[in-house]
Amino acid sequence: MTRDGTRHPGGARLSQRAAEVVALTLDGLTPTEIAQALSRHRSTVYRALDSVPVVQALAAARAAQFAAIADGAAARARSALAVVGEIITDTGADPSLRLRAAEVALARLGPTVELVDVTGRLAEVERRLAERQAPAPRRPLGIPVASGNGNGGAQHG
Repeated sequence: MTRDGTRHPGGARLSQRAAEVVALTLDGLTPTEIAQALSRHRSTVYRALDSVPVVQALAAARAAQFAAIADGAAARARSALAVVGEIITDTGADPSLRLRAAEVALARLGPTVELVDVTGRLAEVERRLAERQAPAPRRPLGIPVASGNGNGGAQHG
């Protein structure tokens, strides 16, 4: 348990100093710059960065940043696709413009459809791998296991 019990993303409980290390790391400072800012030795900062709570807090914060960026990109993509859809369906628009809009839409959606297909196939491969790696059922003691060499398990050399 930390002294001040500071909570960070991911539920990690951090000391005030560890929370500062996390914040400065997320601001883009190097461990040397963090050490200078906190008046600590660089090795102290490296130890903090290797600690489980700090690693968890950094991972959770970076995941939250990534999710926010991805959400913004998805919103912009939906908006752009709506504009392209309007151009494609506008019968008064120049046919070459409509064709180019359709090409752009197909070029952008193709990789998305392929990614969805790959994701499904990957899930199936992972399921099959998990089945193969599942432990074999245990045999009760005292039941001999066949060796498969055709001579009743006897070894001849």
